Amino acid sequence: MRATCFLALLLLPACTSIGGAESRYVEGTINRYEWASANWLTLDLTSGRFSIRPGTYNGGYAEGEKRIDRQSGSLEAARLEILNGLVDDVMVVGLQDAACLAIPGSERTLIVVSTGGRKEIKVRDNQNSYSARDELVCWTDEGNALYEFLEEEFEWASGLRAFDERLKER
Repeated sequence: MRATCFLALLLLPACTSIGGAESRYVEGTINRYEWASANWLTLDLTSGRFSIRPGTYNGGYAEGEKRIDRQSGSLEAARLEILNGLVDDVMVVGLQDAACLAIPGSERTLIVVSTGGRKEIKVRDNQNSYSARDELVCWTDEGNALYEFLEEEFEWASGLRAFDERLKER
């Protein structure tokens, strides 16, 4: 029995990668806006499939309304290749600078103020997981580049144009 359990433990890592299927995902807030909660993006970096869970408006006549309907689709291959390159960079250096995070907030020389809501991103694969939120001053250049790419790529899903149009109608 003991030998069987030991053998099973030795083989466990091999069993988790049967078929060689690697999964890679990026998740995070996109389309941050002062008067609404952010939309939440989940994107499979292998297939390019994504879904966007809508945020809701926090004030005014639209209080509680969704910014957009739930969206899903696939990123085109060329854009997915660029995105995977940005994620590769993040997997090397991380999303946040550990040395910066070690400095107490009151001793940092730069403060980043955002009225657009929480900025958050998560990147994970079969072996590693990185996440960052808040502490915007400590984000790495690679983390910021990845976040900016996602913001630009999915700007169409902000729901702000539709909101502006409704305001014009009033």
